[in-house]
Amino acid sequence: ILPAYRHSTVDTNSFPTIEQGESNRASQNSLEVRLGNSGGGINWVIGGFYFTEKSDGFQTDRSGDLIQNVLLTYRPKTDAYALFGQSTFTIFDGLRLIAGARYTTEKRRLDGALINQSPLTGGPGQELERFDSRASFDGFTYKGGLEYDVAPNSLFYATVSSGFKAGGLNQTVAPLDVYQPERLLAYEIGSKNRFFDNRLQLNLTAFRWAFKQLQ
Repeated sequence: ILPAYRHSTVDTNSFPTIEQGESNRASQNSLEVRLGNSGGGINWVIGGFYFTEKSDGFQTDRSGDLIQNVLLTYRPKTDAYALFGQSTFTIFDGLRLIAGARYTTEKRRLDGALINQSPLTGGPGQELERFDSRASFDGFTYKGGLEYDVAPNSLFYATVSSGFKAGGLNQTVAPLDVYQPERLLAYEIGSKNRFFDNRLQLNLTAFRWAFKQLQ
């Protein structure tokens, strides 16, 4: 059982030509639970994962000409859940089958606004743009492969697996407010070897990664 908590507070200012400042308060919580076993020709692990993160902040940009004076507020929040499992099964002595899967779902929201602070152009407090976006992303990923003991200290393996990285939200209005998940299909073959009473380790691998919607 692996719990985690993280909190950050950031306050910055920069001068002199253009004043830029940012204030942010963020917190993050996660929990991962795993159960595994090894023996009887099969190794396996199953588990679940939970993650939540929220942030509250604003950024100011003030130019020396008194016209460019804006305030950007933002409040993003993410909730993510996942279930996963993987096993390695011995087909016969020296040859093993790998199989695994994971389901992930993420919910994201973003509230904020771009506010005019210049008294020369209708400010302060004039709302120039508001973004209130919501999106959910789901992904099913897998891994399959084989391992073969060529010799007591030499292993050959081949795997195919998929990957998922949730999309997100931009600080703008629809339809540009949501960007799509990144997905990966990966192929790999390789060999892991130890020689001379483990004084030399030599690993070789070849892989191909095919991305869609690369972030």
